[in-house]
Amino acid sequence: MFWQFPVSIDLDSPLHCGVMHNMVQHVREMQRVEERWHGFRDVPPPNDKLNGGYGGNALDPYFLVLTGEVMLSDDSMFKNREDMYNAAPE
Repeated sequence: MFWQFPVSIDLDSPLHCGVMHNMVQHVREMQRVEERWHGFRDVPPPNDKLNGGYGGNALDPYFLVLTGEVMLSDDSMFKNREDMYNAAPE
């Protein structure tokens, strides 16, 4: 949640309770996925809502860093910030 300025929130309101319920569901799902990874090295299927975007169905490289398969220093997966702005050789 992003905080920009003080706001009064009715903690008993149905909207707030619904938001908190959804957040708890997301946290439990993330914990379940993490437990399956650590227990069985099971990678969850791609999120169908995100398919066809810039990365398509490819695994996120930062997920591979999280699982220890790739290091942040791997130049084949990640570039230095300066490399992005270097002019191509003529």
